[in-house]
Amino acid sequence: MRSLLLLVLLGGCPPPSQFLIAEVTSVGEPVADALVAAACGNPYRDAALRTGHDGRARLTFRTKVDARTCTITVARAGSPTIEAVNLSICTTPACPATHVELGEVAGVELPPPSELPLAVPRAYAEPPQRSMEVAR
Repeated sequence: MRSLLLLVLLGGCPPPSQFLIAEVTSVGEPVADALVAAACGNPYRDAALRTGHDGRARLTFRTKVDARTCTITVARAGSPTIEAVNLSICTTPACPATHVELGEVAGVELPPPSELPLAVPRAYAEPPQRSMEVAR
């Protein structure tokens, strides 16, 4: 009876968390404050995080993900957006890092990300103006 109870209790445990560590560099130097977003086919459960001063971001998945279906997108002002596949995802926080090298866009100097607006308003087409005259 005891072993049956133990099996029932263990069967209800969630799977262990999984981790993806991204290491972002540009010209061999760590890139701080780059956005790393993962898309693994889990609606509302994928992860996104900014890199720290060491250029690393550790994304945590609370549900089981398949590394073969994951893509990470790395973006930073002044650099092209990069997508990476063939990721290393494991169940310990000491996973081997997935390395992403960002290139610089020549001649573009942007303010630091903390000074950029969170959302950029988009201009929409104006509705056609109707005449306010009443036909008599």
